[in-house]
Amino acid sequence: MLGGVAAAFRRARGRWWGQRRVWAWLVLLALGTVALRRSPLFAVPGYELGLLLALVGSLAGAHLGSIVVAVARAERSDPAAPAPTLPRLVARAVAWALLVLVPPLLIALLNGVTTRLCDLGQGLAFYALLPGLSAPLAATVGVLCGLCCRRPARATTAALLVVVASFGVALFRFYATPALFAYGPFFGYVAGPLYDEVVAVQPALLFARAEQLAWTAAVCAAAMHAYRAPGVCLALPLPRWQRRASPALLALLLVAGALSFTAPRLGVVAEAATITTALGGLRQTPHFTLVYPRELSAAQVDRLAADHEFRYAQLATRLGTTPGRVRAYLFRSAAEKRALIGGGGVFVAKPWRREIYMIVGDVPLRALGHELAHVFAATAGDPLLGISVRWSGWGGLRILPQPNLGLVEGFAVAVADLPEDELTVHQRAATLLRLGLAPPLERLLGVAFLATAGARGYALAGSFCRHLLERFGAARLLALYRSGGDFQASYGQSLGALAEPWRRRLAALALDPRQLAGARRAFARPAIFARACPHEVANLLVVATQALQRGGGAQAVPLLRRACALDPASAPTALVWVDAVEQSTGPAPALALLERLAARGPLGDPGDPRAPHKAGDLLWSLGRTPAAHTRYALAAARATAASERRLLTLKRLALDQSGERRELLRRYLLPSPTPVSEGEARARAVHLAHELARAWPSSGLGFYLVGRQLASTTDGCADALAPLERALALGLPDDDFVVEALLISARCATWASQLDRAARAFAALRTRQGRTGAALLEQVADGLARLRWLRSGSATLGRADPARRGAGRRCYQETLR
Repeated sequence: MLGGVAAAFRRARGRWWGQRRVWAWLVLLALGTVALRRSPLFAVPGYELGLLLALVGSLAGAHLGSIVVAVARAERSDPAAPAPTLPRLVARAVAWALLVLVPPLLIALLNGVTTRLCDLGQGLAFYALLPGLSAPLAATVGVLCGLCCRRPARATTAALLVVVASFGVALFRFYATPALFAYGPFFGYVAGPLYDEVVAVQPALLFARAEQLAWTAAVCAAAMHAYRAPGVCLALPLPRWQRRASPALLALLLVAGALSFTAPRLGVVAEAATITTALGGLRQTPHFTLVYPRELSAAQVDRLAADHEFRYAQLATRLGTTPGRVRAYLFRSAAEKRALIGGGGVFVAKPWRREIYMIVGDVPLRALGHELAHVFAATAGDPLLGISVRWSGWGGLRILPQPNLGLVEGFAVAVADLPEDELTVHQRAATLLRLGLAPPLERLLGVAFLATAGARGYALAGSFCRHLLERFGAARLLALYRSGGDFQASYGQSLGALAEPWRRRLAALALDPRQLAGARRAFARPAIFARACPHEVANLLVVATQALQRGGGAQAVPLLRRACALDPASAPTALVWVDAVEQSTGPAPALALLERLAARGPLGDPGDPRAPHKAGDLLWSLGRTPAAHTRYALAAARATAASERRLLTLKRLALDQSGERRELLRRYLLPSPTPVSEGEARARAVHLAHELARAWPSSGLGFYLVGRQLASTTDGCADALAPLERALALGLPDDDFVVEALLISARCATWASQLDRAARAFAALRTRQGRTGAALLEQVADGLARLRWLRSGSATLGRADPARRGAGRRCYQETLR
């Protein structure tokens, strides 16, 4: 009798011991979720919360799985108790692992109900696919480790080591392959860089989870052969008569192996060979291996190759160091890049691999120098990652790495970035200081850089690093990069002492009030961590844009209405909504919506030119030309970008015309009511520009538009030079047009290997110094540097093939036929 009582006590103690740990994890995860409610990104069910709970839930599952075995062994102290089967042990462990995930889900749903609930379908899907599978998989591992180890502490340690090892495997894949995403059994899915906001459940995630479940089931089926219920353990090695695999095990191994074999093609694993095959084009240059879309013409590839080699030579001269050979992947689109390696529209580099990943576009590639600068910086970076890292530890041991991400990005901006939005990097930083939007520099130059809005962080860190580069030279900046941000060791001064003259320099810069207004709009957007539902908004915009391109404005309207409700401060999203209404129901309803949004919505900024500009387009479409002219004049008074000023001048000029000229300009300037392909749109624009030049031979405007359109085609650059020269000779509406015509002429002459002609165009731009500004002078200096490099004999672009002359002029006729 006493023995039965003792056995019952031991069983009860074992159950209480296990339940106590379940309660501990329940409380821990619940409190953690409550603590995260202040962050909009983690407060509701979604990708970020799912990823975080997958990581913590895997640790909980591994622990609880090993405890399940310990409890089962305690229960076996009663000989009359039934022997537990392996499936029963796994089922109990999975149930415990799922149980601890219930409170965080309920808390997140409650947060969403009381604040703002993002895409519930995607949020629940991520919760199910990330922690909902990671925790049970880890619990299964915990059971198997518990069966292999007699002591609970050893079993828990072994299970946790397996989980941590899987994290190490994912990190190794990130390090050793081009992949920016990662899939793993115990964390689920890492989408890639933070700046890519388009994150949704993809088929690759489903395939990855199916593969992981298949391998786990196969391991469990193999463990069934060694499981001994009386001792609640695995008997290894197996007797010879038990070593034959069962049909179930063979089937599971076959399925798991097939999924692993097809993983690269399913987008689960990013391998260099798979990416090269998908893109199809390969070109070797003296310093690069270019991997590009196979459909690019030879002329396009030649330009890309020359652009890469020029930036390489420019950085080598500027920094006095070279990184060796670089591999550049050029993807067709953000969607293709997201599917093959992750990161979508974000351009990135892996300095330790000497690789850059970009989307092919018009040459010169704007971000090429920036990404290449990261690779050059690897010569002074950490030996393992090639970035700026500062190590901390004890007794001379380097234990904890502290990446200085602000210095990593600031260095690249400083040594390579060109002006943006007609502002130099110093002018952009000066606007932030003037507007009170600049975070402390000490906080920026470190890991906290990620918590800063990207545009602000890049501008400030880049301006400060360029100040150091201009004042002290590249050698010291490289030394600072090597030290991970030790300013005292690199410059003999503290960060505060170095920042003071930089701030005085920025304070002395003259800024136009309209530049400040434009900068306020550009820098107003907070960091992704401070925004509600950024992924749903980005996903809605992608789907809506695709619908608009197909002519499905009616399908896009509800999506954009939802996006504007989630992000009510986004003017670009509101304008796309207006475009969708215009496409689906006409300009009158679109104008009514625009006026409502301008009265009490994101387009109500009194200094923003976008609302009156769009209103002018809609009024012109409705035939209300005097009202359209008024709105265009209002927008022109607010416009800060030269491109927008030119467009508004052109539209006002069109309204002042009559007859054929006005009609040609209306068809050229206003969007087509029916969507057309990019090639058809370009051909139509070239055709209309030629017709305008014919109908208005005394003005340079038509010839300017002809040259501009021809310059945008691969083979039309040489053909663009004559109409642009004619336009300059006949005269253009204002200085903005003259500057743009000279810039296009200089670039086209460069690519056509007419270097003297390009030099004359750049010289003409430099003589306009009083009216161009510092940003344009930096672009001119960059263009002249390219000319000097070409003349040095370091590159050969090849002259245009006479047989292809006129191809740009003929392209629109062929397309229209």
